[in-house]
Amino acid sequence: MKNIVALFYLIIVLLLSDCTKKKTSYPLRYISTNVKHRINDIFFINQTKGFAVGGTLYKGGCILKTEDGGVSWQKISDNNILGINDKELQTLFAIDFLDENIGQIVGFGGRVLRTEDGGNTWLIIINGTYEAFHSIAMLAEQKTLISTYSAFTDGSIFSSETIWYNFAKDTFNFPIRDLFFLDKNIGFAAAYGTIQKTTDGGKSWQQTPIKGDYYYDIDFPTENIGYACGWDGGIYKTSNQGKSWQTLDAKNKAFSARQHYENIDFITESKGAVCGYRGEVLFTENGGKTWQIIKTETKDNFHSLKFLNENKLYVGGENGVLLEISVP
Repeated sequence: MKNIVALFYLIIVLLLSDCTKKKTSYPLRYISTNVKHRINDIFFINQTKGFAVGGTLYKGGCILKTEDGGVSWQKISDNNILGINDKELQTLFAIDFLDENIGQIVGFGGRVLRTEDGGNTWLIIINGTYEAFHSIAMLAEQKTLISTYSAFTDGSIFSSETIWYNFAKDTFNFPIRDLFFLDKNIGFAAAYGTIQKTTDGGKSWQQTPIKGDYYYDIDFPTENIGYACGWDGGIYKTSNQGKSWQTLDAKNKAFSARQHYENIDFITESKGAVCGYRGEVLFTENGGKTWQIIKTETKDNFHSLKFLNENKLYVGGENGVLLEISVP
């Protein structure tokens, strides 16, 4: 009996030690955003101009803008959003730019916002659906793909071809959380239990050999090397454009604190970060072989992160939290 008890405690120790990562302090700065909304996505056009989007569930969508490389951020006035009233700009989930002028934002209730002047003014349309648009990939001036999800049951991809606001819809039997394209043809969809790949600009999709997590976000710093993170706490890597995947950080285990990862970003093939709940930001400099927990001194849930350059990382979360971290 004593041997069984000892073995039980040994297993617990091994499980806990497997989840242990080195905690590291890096210079960081909490930025005053003057908003209380959750920040869902961050995007930089160049080294000076960037945007952050978010909102409160069902309402209160907001767009933040920086023109000094993230030093300061200001909320874009409703006067710069055409076709809006206080009830129409709901939660915004994702933003993407085709170039320094043309960009789009998507959000709750089928909202699509488009700018053609670098984000100074935005035109809002309602796409004829009330689905939650959660991710967007701009492939050309008139071609955009937008993904949706519905709980754990199904999802959709809306795509435009000749007119940016005229979308066709494809449905899937899994929710889709993120889209990432290497070029106009090759792209990936992170979804519930699967990562899908297209080689024809989203006309058809094939499953890649990975399963077992609710894949929330995906990023490719090079043509072949890509990373994904999951709601169930896993981090994954491919070195051959999705033909195979390896697990860098295993899913949540018994007896360990459960973690949910929502966003991953790599500025080079070896340097990247992932963010999750309870203030957790993980940082790697060796392609995910080892991870450091960055001390953020907060328990707020993080939902978005983006590198401005190799030494500057921005992380967004609940209650308007926006964090600048200087990394080596």
